[in-house]
Amino acid sequence: DFNITSKDALPLTILSANHAQMYLQNLIALLIEDNEEQCKISIILKEQIPNRLNLTLKSNGYGMPQQQLTDYLTTKTAPKKYLLVQEAQKSIIRGMGTISLYSQLGDGIDIELTFKSVNL
Repeated sequence: DFNITSKDALPLTILSANHAQMYLQNLIALLIEDNEEQCKISIILKEQIPNRLNLTLKSNGYGMPQQQLTDYLTTKTAPKKYLLVQEAQKSIIRGMGTISLYSQLGDGIDIELTFKSVNL
């Protein structure tokens, strides 16, 4: 179940639509696997500083120690779901965006994405 919060009119992001869908699916899959049954995943979209769009994704699941998450996101021998997230990280950064992942044991996983944006 998802809880999505956003304004009606948001700026457009400068990101390939084909790739964005794949990246977001991989990030959301990570949160779904972390989430407890019957819990929601929060998605918040908001315009940040001019020309930036912020996307916050959060699970309410089990989480893990931050160091373990960092290890999974930096090693080539990580489980496949983390390798897919590593690929998403690299591509988002190449597309002039930012991505940060945070976790604490018992407090789920938070993902913060920021993209360049334009208002037309």
